[in-house]
Amino acid sequence: MDHIGFMSFAFLVCTAPFGAGCGHSAIALDAGVVLPVDARSPDPLMDVTGTVSGGRDPLPVDGAPYAFSNLTTTMTEMMAAAVRPWGARHAKERRAGWQMKIDLLDAQAELRGGLLRAEIEIRTTLRSRDGLVSLGQSQNHCKVTGVDSRDPPSAVYRCLENLARDLAGWLETAHP
Repeated sequence: MDHIGFMSFAFLVCTAPFGAGCGHSAIALDAGVVLPVDARSPDPLMDVTGTVSGGRDPLPVDGAPYAFSNLTTTMTEMMAAAVRPWGARHAKERRAGWQMKIDLLDAQAELRGGLLRAEIEIRTTLRSRDGLVSLGQSQNHCKVTGVDSRDPPSAVYRCLENLARDLAGWLETAHP
C-alpha cells in the first residue's frame, strides 16, 4: 500500500464511530442503572421506539478517550418508563393504545478540567394505534454540566432523567 493509500486507510479507521482503533473505548449505557427492574418491562399500551435523527450513538466524548454506547436504547427505555403512568391513567380512553417515537436530534458530550458536560435534544411524536392519528409532538433539550469525571455515565443519565421528566409533563397536556 502506498503512503497516500495508508493515510486514507488510517483516516477512515480513526473517523469510524467513536474512533475505533484509535485508542477510544466504549462505556455502555444501561437504563437498568437508574430504573427499577419493574419499570423496564414492556407496556402493552404504549409502543415506544427510539431513532437517531442527527444525534450520535455511540456518543463520542470530546477531550476523553471514550464514547458512550447504547444511548438510543437507554433513552428509549427511560422515556418509556416515564410515560407508563400516563398511559395507565388513560387506558380506557384509547383501548388500542399509543405509539410514541423518540428521535435523538442532537447529542454532545465533553470532558474539560475533570468535569463532564452532556447535552441531548429529542423530538417526541405521539400517535394513536387506532388509525395512527397524530396526537402531538414535543421537542426537548437538556444540558448537564459539572459532573465529576470519576462517574462518566452519570452526566448522560442525569440528562436523560431530565428529559423523561419533561416528557411526562408534556404528556399531561396532550389529548389522549
